[in-house]
Amino acid sequence: MNNLMRLNQAMEYIENNLINEIDMKEVSRIALCSEFHFSKMFSYLAGMQLSEYVRKRKLTLAVSDLKANLSIQDVAVKYNYSSADAFSRAFKKMHGILPSEARLETAITKTFPKLSFEINITGGREMEYRIVEKDAFNLIGFKKRVTITHNGANEEITSMYKAYTPEVIAELKGLSNVEPIGMLSASMNFVDRHLDGVGKLDHIIGIASTNSSEKYDVTPIEASTYAVFTSCGPFPKTLQETWAKIYGQWFPSTNYVPTGGVEITCHATADMSDPNFKSEIWVPVKLEEK
Repeated sequence: MNNLMRLNQAMEYIENNLINEIDMKEVSRIALCSEFHFSKMFSYLAGMQLSEYVRKRKLTLAVSDLKANLSIQDVAVKYNYSSADAFSRAFKKMHGILPSEARLETAITKTFPKLSFEINITGGREMEYRIVEKDAFNLIGFKKRVTITHNGANEEITSMYKAYTPEVIAELKGLSNVEPIGMLSASMNFVDRHLDGVGKLDHIIGIASTNSSEKYDVTPIEASTYAVFTSCGPFPKTLQETWAKIYGQWFPSTNYVPTGGVEITCHATADMSDPNFKSEIWVPVKLEEK
């Protein structure tokens, strides 16, 4: 079973549970990846966050319920909104009218159809990568809970760099003794709240090391196999496009699957305004079981 088939099975599970609490652990089990990786893969392939898709599908189905004369309160409860007012606000934001107006024969509402995915090959382009076997190590640096941004710069993450004075950077680099060498970033502990579209994760900026530290946050990373990709171009646009190609093209065309481990981005260029900003993306992978 390939990655694309698993992704579509996960989408089928989401569709069948729009009136229930969607269990993201079950979604990630079906897709054979972590919750964060599934959400990232979805956003790159669909061009929107998973939470936005779920919200639009719920509000599309709600129109039929309203036309069948279910009360606004009952429809709000059915689609897991905290109140009729919260449902009404979301409904008007999508459809441009209030739920009560949707019952009118002359009402005009919007439809957002169920998504499924397929590979559309429009021209081959090679993706260079290498496979690296790594023993367990530590990520050492600062860690912060941040809101997810899939496109453009994440201001919360950008603000983290203010703590990285030349002295701190020099001290951290002095602890670095394993690949990926130099300053890096990683994300973990992803949580996505579908109705309000707020996704959170822990973001780490630091170094990889077999050492420890009492001064900085230390996050143990287990031994893993990594696929390593290089990104070179304007930041963050090129880096985000490389992520999209990894999930949208590389995984579907290989026998590798993501393990759900911690992904790491290592920046080889210091100046983020450099048009040839170079990064490495380290993705924990394993060969698909036949």
